[in-house]
Amino acid sequence: MTSDTFEPTLGRHFRQAWPVLIELLMPVLGPVIVLYQYGSNRLPLAFLVSGALFLAVFIPHAALHIRYTSVSRGLALKFDNVKKHIHVRKHGESRIVKDEQIANVQCVAHRSLTRNEAAMYPWQAYGYAIVRLRTGERLVITTLAVPDLRWPYEFRNAEIREVLYPWPPFSSLR
Repeated sequence: MTSDTFEPTLGRHFRQAWPVLIELLMPVLGPVIVLYQYGSNRLPLAFLVSGALFLAVFIPHAALHIRYTSVSRGLALKFDNVKKHIHVRKHGESRIVKDEQIANVQCVAHRSLTRNEAAMYPWQAYGYAIVRLRTGERLVITTLAVPDLRWPYEFRNAEIREVLYPWPPFSSLR
């Protein structure tokens, strides 16, 4: 295959956002389980713990997914493996980025992925790459567009950065 096309799809959204459905049920199911197991005297504590977990887990995950959706909106990439260039389409405008135009690529991933640690955070499947061009512009590619940031070919000057919460910037590519 000489080229691979990537763009955010409903399947990729679901793959990264399905834990949100479980996180939405925590404030309801937690107190119900406590009520059934221990009775109503522990119900206020169950609501408190469920609410705290909801705020600590659901809100950051939902905010991150909304950010990834807005960064990736309207983005389509076509990697040409033979000519070594990326055809970028963003909001209907097209541009070709050749390999020699790329200054460096910084892949940002959750630190548990880069260290092969156990899954502890619902947002650890999220990641992004900043493709910096020699002109100073940058193209931000998220895991909603390219799953697991598995590129069809290797970039020169690529580096990996580990973070706890991968919050992507917006692209400045015109």
